[in-house]
Amino acid sequence: MPTAWRDAPAVTVGPDALNATSGVVEALHQAWSRRTGVAVILLDGFDPAAVRQAPSRPGEPWMLGARFEFLEDRLQFLLWANNYDARAGVPTWWWSRKAERLGARPLSSGPGDVTLPDGTAAWVDGGPRAPLRAADLEACALVHRETVERGQLRPAPEPTAPGGGLAQDQLAAVAHLSGPARIIAPPVQARPGCSPNGSVTWWSVAVGSAASSWPWRTTKRRRRSSTRAAPTSRRGPGRSTPSATPS
Repeated sequence: MPTAWRDAPAVTVGPDALNATSGVVEALHQAWSRRTGVAVILLDGFDPAAVRQAPSRPGEPWMLGARFEFLEDRLQFLLWANNYDARAGVPTWWWSRKAERLGARPLSSGPGDVTLPDGTAAWVDGGPRAPLRAADLEACALVHRETVERGQLRPAPEPTAPGGGLAQDQLAAVAHLSGPARIIAPPVQARPGCSPNGSVTWWSVAVGSAASSWPWRTTKRRRRSSTRAAPTSRRGPGRSTPSATPS
């Protein structure tokens, strides 16, 4: 294990990692969502390639229940979304490598992961989306892994404070960064796309943190689809620690 992470909390991933009672997936999720550094130890009995395969379950979807999930998908995401790969001994940040394939250059010195084509130093972030300021990133830009996955190197914009003459409760709802929240909105005037009776009354929207998304549910007849994935040391902006096999 790299020296820098020998004192970090460890999460051991073994053959029972996909057993919900093992707590491995939840431990990795908490580390990813909170940007907590951990050392992920892959035991010899665990095959990372096994969770890369698209899982399937027989049966009708409506019979699986509201809490059904593919733990394989969650584990695959959490293993690699924001972790260095130290299995070969030297930690590798794969998001930098992928950014370089799009035109970024390796960073020769200073903070950051890569140099963008315009010369800007940037971190390539694999953590949860959040409004991070350049002042908190050692004056570097930030390119999210989702942007790299889409073949782009566009930095995230600087966050701005919400305004628009909102009431205090509305402002608190708009400025809520992440995590669970319950927002109750008053009735609104009828407009195209509203419910059949011409209005939407008292929508109660619960926002929770699932494996890799922020699902929005309403108490009325409609459901919105889940929004973007809501998966930390030269540690980048709260980057998680590397995956490694025990030495």
